[in-house]
Amino acid sequence: MLASSGRQRVVPLGELEKYIKEGWEYVTTFNGDRAIVKLPVGRTG
Repeated sequence: MLASSGRQRVVPLGELEKYIKEGWEYVTTFNGDRAIVKLPVGRTG
């Protein structure tokens, strides 16, 4: 994990599938090698 601010995280693209399987929602990709994911409303990380 690269960064976290509560309900959102910046993660390496190589770890994106892991976060999706854990219930995180994909938001966007940036810099070609990172993604932002967020927890759905009602979930805690």
